[in-house]
Formats: sequence, C-alpha cells, structure tokens
Amino acid sequence: MTGGVQTLFMRPYIWSFVGAGAVWLAAVAFTGGYGAGGMLTAALSLSVFTVVVGVGQMFVITLGPGNVDLSLPANIGLASAVAMKTMGGDDRMVIVGLAAAIACGLLVGLANYLLIWARRFRRVSSSSRSTSPMGAGFRSSRRPASPISPTF
Repeated sequence: MTGGVQTLFMRPYIWSFVGAGAVWLAAVAFTGGYGAGGMLTAALSLSVFTVVVGVGQMFVITLGPGNVDLSLPANIGLASAVAMKTMGGDDRMVIVGLAAAIACGLLVGLANYLLIWARRFRRVSSSSRSTSPMGAGFRSSRRPASPISPTF
C-alpha cells in the first residue's frame, strides 16, 4: 500500500464513504442495475429529514442554554405517527394532521425544556473536566445557583 492510500485509510471519515459505496454496490448487485433513479430519488427525499433534524438541533443549541437535545429523531417519529393516526388515510385531513404533528412537537419540546430547567442541567462544554461515563463534556448537577432563564 502506498503512503497516500495508507494515509487516506487512516482518516476516520473515509469509512462512511466506504460503507456507502458497499451499500450501493450491494443494491446494484441485488437489483441487477435497475432502479438507480428510484434509489437516487429515495435518497434525496429522505435527506430532507436529516436537514430538519440538523436545523432543529441548531435551534436547540443556539437558542437555549447550550444543551444538546437527542430526542429530535424520536420526536419526528412520534409527530409523524400522531399525524398519520389523526389523518386516518383521508387526504382531506392533511391540514389537521399537520397541526397535530406541530402540536406534538411543541409539547415534546416544551417537556424537554421544562426538564432541563427543573433539573438545572448545565450546558455541554468541551472545556469541563468530568469523570462522567457520558464523556468529558457532560456535566449535570443540582446546583443551587440561578436557574436557567427562558431564551425564547
């Protein structure tokens, strides 16, 4: 192996590309090469959800006290299920389903905020020194100092 290839395989991000390539090759082998347009369309359609989660996480970090909310994917799944059950397969109920999904997301977000506020979780900080099993940046305490004030 040459030095350049060896250096490339030492990079941690390369393995996600190798994995994606392996999945693509398996899909092409399984379908006999048919359906590449469908796979591309599905990948682009599902990438929207990744953007939604990323923007939601950005709002949580920048508008709040700096906490990271790991419940966003579960919240999206719950809101989707609530919307689908509310609509019941009726196309005329799309607006009602959308309103139910937004209300569900707002309720879960409010519950998360209230838990952070009540438990007084400190923000995630890479400069904190902790022996927590959650990692070096995680600090949680019931400090008696001033509570986290709402920022919205």
